[in-house]
Amino acid sequence: MKRKEIFSKGILIISILTFIFTASVFAQPAGKVVKKIDDLVGIWESQFQGGKAYMQYNADGTLRLATTIEDLKSDVRVAYTGKFWFDGDVYGMTETAGSDTGTYKVRMQKEGKTTKLSFTPVDEPNSNREADITTGMTRVEP
Repeated sequence: MKRKEIFSKGILIISILTFIFTASVFAQPAGKVVKKIDDLVGIWESQFQGGKAYMQYNADGTLRLATTIEDLKSDVRVAYTGKFWFDGDVYGMTETAGSDTGTYKVRMQKEGKTTKLSFTPVDEPNSNREADITTGMTRVEP
């Protein structure tokens, strides 16, 4: 093989490896991995059955979902309640009414004054809940 061909093949291999490395770095979801209940405590704008909703995460590991913040703060019109927890970097949730447990990886990203959550399913048997939660959430309070 000529020196020029060897050099060209070497450059090609280096270029391919650089591309693969760069693609893998940028393929990672943005933001920090959430691992603690305290990181979620507050009210987040979310989705429920295709419409706007609000999820309230409490420090005791309970959650509530309603279609308005006012409904969340009263006990009258809450769409559902449940529990959430972390097992390492995996978030788990279940509804009080007895749904299966769904698990996700959660990332938090700040965009200016806005804080957003993104959810990537690990194991979610409830396709409706998955469709809602994977749209993400935006912090409303505090």
